[in-house]
Amino acid sequence: MKFKHFLMVFIALFFIAIECQAATLDSDLMTNRNASPVVNNNPNVDGGTVRRIRSSYTFTGSEASADVIQMAQIPKGSVILREQSTIKWGNMGGTVTAEVGDVFDPDRYCSSIAMGESSIFRNLGTDTNFTEALGANGTYTSVAVGTSTSDDTVDVTLTTVTNGATGAVMYMEVVYVSSG
Repeated sequence: MKFKHFLMVFIALFFIAIECQAATLDSDLMTNRNASPVVNNNPNVDGGTVRRIRSSYTFTGSEASADVIQMAQIPKGSVILREQSTIKWGNMGGTVTAEVGDVFDPDRYCSSIAMGESSIFRNLGTDTNFTEALGANGTYTSVAVGTSTSDDTVDVTLTTVTNGATGAVMYMEVVYVSSG
């Protein structure tokens, strides 16, 4: 009798285990990869090339409010890696406030950057010293640049300039995943 009882419990547990087995679900990316024929994903999200651009700008002292400094050209559809992209500047000798963005959104990455004194490297993605860090609203897709038919540039727009910053140097490093 005990063996028969044990066998019934074992069979019941076996079928319960089969019914409780977790399902394996696929993301859109994996669904595309597993399709027949395979559906190619955009290379900026699946197998793209990580690229780095380093640029600098030396202030002449003639800069004014509303000037736009194009720091780096990024291919259309690329995705900027916010946490790895940085900006740094030397002592401006006055008051300079700026935004970092692109033609579609001048403060997409940072706004209200007080650039008066020398800085340490500031991260475009998570630096809490910026009023609005890149992607602070929680959306990641907004960092795909050049969503029109052309490439785009990462720009610094000067919002306030008093007492020119002759000789001060601003450095930017933009890390992105190329779409092609």
